[in-house]
Order: sequence, then C-alpha cells, then structure tokens
Amino acid sequence: MKYGNITSVQADQFAREQRRLWACAYKIDNQTLHAHLKQAPVEGVITPDRKFAVFGANGRLRSSGRVSFDARQYADTYAEAVELYNELVTKRKNALEQLADMVYDDYIPAPFIPKRGGWHPVNEPPCEGVDVQITYVDPFQGKSYCNAFAYFQDGDWYWTGARKKVLGQITAWRSNDDPYQE
Repeated sequence: MKYGNITSVQADQFAREQRRLWACAYKIDNQTLHAHLKQAPVEGVITPDRKFAVFGANGRLRSSGRVSFDARQYADTYAEAVELYNELVTKRKNALEQLADMVYDDYIPAPFIPKRGGWHPVNEPPCEGVDVQITYVDPFQGKSYCNAFAYFQDGDWYWTGARKKVLGQITAWRSNDDPYQE
C-alpha cells in the first residue's frame, strides 16, 4: 500500500509495529535548483523517536542518516515506493513546465526601432515568408524603385503574389504597415 505523507499517529503505530517500509523524497529548491530532499526508495523503519532509519548493507539499521518521519513518503513495497517517487518527480516536472509557461507570458516583445525612415539594409533580412515593401534597382532601367512588395525565403527574394524570384537588386526593405485609419 502507498501511504505518501503519514501523520504522527501513523508514525507512532508503524514504530510500535516495527513495520518495514520503503521511503522516498523529492523536493528541489526553486532558487538554487539544489536537491533539498531527494531520496530514491530505500527500506527502513520508523523509530520510537519518530525518525526514519535505513537498513544498512549488513541488514541492521544504520545509526547515521536518520531523518524526521515527515521528510519522506512511504509505501509497503519497493514497486509502490518507485511509483511514489516517480509521481513526485512528475509533479515537480509539471510544476516547472507550468512555471515556464507563466514566465514565457512575462516576455515583453522588443519594440520595433525604425532604421533610416523604417528601411532596413538587405544584410538584415526580415523573417522568412513575411511580405515587406522593398527598394530595388530595376535591372532593365537601372533606376531605384520602392513601389513593390516581396518576401524573403531560403536566401532568396520573391515577388509577393507572383511567386517569382526578384531579378533586380534589392537594396532595402521595410515592414508592410497597416493602412491609415481615421
């Protein structure tokens, strides 16, 4: 049977019965990530002074390493103690994942800092697949224009809508902002 945390009444009863129990613990400090109470399942008994004592290699109770009964969780068998221990680890893992999700929500997106009137040089490309306004040199006329939109994908620029590679030289890009609204 898995007992988990036990009361002082149960501890006294187990001590009187000299019941052999399996005990485990798993608690990590959030600040230092130090293992405060990390004990894989071990066999022992609760002593009359409400301490959990572990059996040594010789089969007798060790005199050192005794801990308060409430610092462990208990089970009758090793398999049940392993289940308890793994439940504690899973509980800790789930708590850390929940904490990570909460921390992720605390991020403040970096503000957009316009460069050169909002224009960025092409050596600082936009996110892949995002349509942006571009400044490009027309390969036939040799003139610069900023009247078109394109997106950057896998190291190349493509015209928005046409799905064709941009032939002219792109010199800069800027975000495709929302239209003016009254």
